Amino acid sequence: MLDLLILKIDYMRKLVFTLFAVLLITLSSCSSDDSPESSNPPVSSADVLLTKITETYDDGTSASINFSYEGNKIISAFSEGYEETYTYTGDLLTQINEYEEGALISQTVLEYDSQDRLRTEVYTSGNINQTNEYTYNEDGTITMNENDVNTYILTFNNGNLMSEDHVDGNQDYTFTYDDKKSPFYNIFQRSVFSLVGSFEAYKNNVLSYVNTGGATLSDGFTNTFTYNANGFPETGVTIYEPGTVNEETILLQFFYE
Repeated sequence: MLDLLILKIDYMRKLVFTLFAVLLITLSSCSSDDSPESSNPPVSSADVLLTKITETYDDGTSASINFSYEGNKIISAFSEGYEETYTYTGDLLTQINEYEEGALISQTVLEYDSQDRLRTEVYTSGNINQTNEYTYNEDGTITMNENDVNTYILTFNNGNLMSEDHVDGNQDYTFTYDDKKSPFYNIFQRSVFSLVGSFEAYKNNVLSYVNTGGATLSDGFTNTFTYNANGFPETGVTIYEPGTVNEETILLQFFYE
């Protein structure tokens, strides 16, 4: 995955579906008629917001990450001892702060172009300073220049990141998706969150994330889900690096308001 994203979500990804990474997570339009019944009665899918994800690991331990909002603007994501806060200037997400045990450990500042598209992302953590610059190409792809070291071509389709092409490198990835709504489907500025990598805020849910560039550490995963009456993930199973000695299975449960 992109170097900056690894720095920012190494802790979070143990808590955020991989979808997520991840859970990461993603959704589509209508609920399926044969979806399993949920313990929560259906509400308008346009009003559904994710409030909590619980993950259970191979060793039997579990952890949860909780989300708070103002309207549909996500304000914070927090778990025991860890929190990310999100600051908006008008209708634009402009700052992300990351805390451990109440102490600020990183800050990300976002700047936009005249069309309110994310232009630069400046990440600072201790002695680490990194700037990502985004260029919007005529063919619809996005070029991300990572600190003048790595360049990635990001291809989106219908609100989903379909591929990451690592120019002159082997961190190339492809994604597959279901046709259901992701847990973050209704959050404000979802397209920006899908770029900055706090969580995978795509339209639909990621089913697989596969390295196609031959990297030794592929960092891939697969997801399977069950869905509630509104067509959002209710439970899931994430398998990291399936078929390798590093394989790990995580059980997921999603809660909404």
